[in-house]
Amino acid sequence: MSQMKNGRHCELKEIVFDNDNFFKPYSTSHISDILSSFKDNEEQSRLINEDLAFISEMTNDTFIFNDGKDIIVDFAAPKEYYNQKVDEKDKFEDISIDGLLKHFEDNELTRDLIKPLFDLLKEISLDDVFKEAFDNPQSSKQMEMLFPGLKDNPTMGGFFKSFSEMRKGLNQDDKYNDLRNIVQSGLGINRDIIIDNKAPYEIIKNKYKQFGMDNKPYTPDDKNAPKWFNEITNEYILLDMHGYQEDKVNILKGRKETFKNTTEDAFHAAFASTCNFYVINDKKACKKTKEVYKKLQINTLVCKPDEFVEYFKKYLDIKQKIWNVNLVFEIIENSKFVEEQLENGVLRTYYFSYFILEFISIRNIILTCEIIWLMNRLN
Repeated sequence: MSQMKNGRHCELKEIVFDNDNFFKPYSTSHISDILSSFKDNEEQSRLINEDLAFISEMTNDTFIFNDGKDIIVDFAAPKEYYNQKVDEKDKFEDISIDGLLKHFEDNELTRDLIKPLFDLLKEISLDDVFKEAFDNPQSSKQMEMLFPGLKDNPTMGGFFKSFSEMRKGLNQDDKYNDLRNIVQSGLGINRDIIIDNKAPYEIIKNKYKQFGMDNKPYTPDDKNAPKWFNEITNEYILLDMHGYQEDKVNILKGRKETFKNTTEDAFHAAFASTCNFYVINDKKACKKTKEVYKKLQINTLVCKPDEFVEYFKKYLDIKQKIWNVNLVFEIIENSKFVEEQLENGVLRTYYFSYFILEFISIRNIILTCEIIWLMNRLN
């Protein structure tokens, strides 16, 4: 969207804006992408407002979001949701026990009830397995990297504080690089081999098998998103974590690129699975999404802008309905089918991925059936 707004992909922009047949939603991830460039100055505010206005015009304010149980379609101006995210952006930066307690300080009743419970929670000692991991020379370095400060305070209070620091390091700093290196070196994954491999899931699966482990992604209880949504995002992050088309981590100049960016790209892939097409110009995200969709048997077509333009011209931009006859022959010649023996002949059911925009007439449907019947008789 940003590239179209700035003058690139002119043909794609013309197709998308001039065709009322397309359902074109924006998601929470589009707004999160814009929020990552937030700066409290007039020039940046102007640029962000332009981006939000472009999204509004392109999508007609069609908004898809996760309500914790399902993906909902609504109509809301992008600026409304963006302003809401700006107001909340610092709300849960600190998720230590002391940081969480601050949200109850203004209410005397809840503060007096919750503070004693939080104080008790802070003093609970962690399981000895954490202490053993910090004392073990083979794991101590990784543990200190993942859980900063926890070694000196092995309590629930220390854990929450350490987890808050780890989350900040992943989403705001370059700690995702460290975590990714731990995973890949621990499994013995050769980054140069997996980075653009045609079967990344097989490499990952075989590496875990060598250690007698299952590489099934961790799937939390489906309290914050539908099960299928979590599955797509987890599979996407699993690929990046293990080195397939891994994202760059950069915090030194320009727009930060951290684990948060990878997470939002995973959300984009999940949201896009509700549509017929996912048009994306990020090469790495495109390849990761294709692998995830292939594994999970998701039919959404993932394509670069020029690929979608070509597809549109070939299959969607129908000027004359008689063209459908040519499409029928192409389907019969190139598409997969299931064959069934009937009393009077052989029936073939063809499966194809073409998304057709309401241009097949009854006459052409009948003609299609007659052609297929005739070919089956001849065979």
